[in-house]
Amino acid sequence: MKNLSSVEKCIALTVEDCVKFVAKNGQTPIRPISGTNPFEKYRGALKRFRRRKEINAWVGEMRDEEKHRT
Repeated sequence: MKNLSSVEKCIALTVEDCVKFVAKNGQTPIRPISGTNPFEKYRGALKRFRRRKEINAWVGEMRDEEKHRT
């Protein structure tokens, strides 16, 4: 388990929290990013493939590359 820094403790962050640094009027406040991680649904997805070629085909389908090839 990762140890939290004093800054993380001070602003009540946990290990997997996401933050955004926004520069405004000479200051850079830290803002939490709310919502879910858009990539969470793909966690562990590559385990089902045996070879890189299969992974590339799957990614190609998601990107719809076949439709754009001539």
